[in-house]
Amino acid sequence: MDRVRFIVLCNLDLEDPKAFKSSKLRSAVGPVLDRMKYKRMNVDWEKQWGWTAYVLGETQPFEGHELTKEQKAELMGWMYSNWAKLRSTSYRTVRRLAEAMINEPDNYIDQWKEEMKGH
Repeated sequence: MDRVRFIVLCNLDLEDPKAFKSSKLRSAVGPVLDRMKYKRMNVDWEKQWGWTAYVLGETQPFEGHELTKEQKAELMGWMYSNWAKLRSTSYRTVRRLAEAMINEPDNYIDQWKEEMKGH
């Protein structure tokens, strides 16, 4: 094998200095961009939601604590309705919402609301 290609996905815009709060990280961006072929991907929120829903639909967030299809649909429906209000829309958020659903079956909606901006 003569050629190897690495693809690195990052949820920060490397060309936006304001994206990095830490000056140490900010100082490393230049050398990284200098050594890589950088391409910013912009995806609309509905496509982001679709990929997240697909991953949840095909997997389980935790081994040994399976969510039903109905629970997954409720979780992703709630995320869809509140996407713009959520602090984070990564799969880590899906896992936190699923954890609340598993651990607090009678109170998980209140826990979910804690994931929204302003809470």
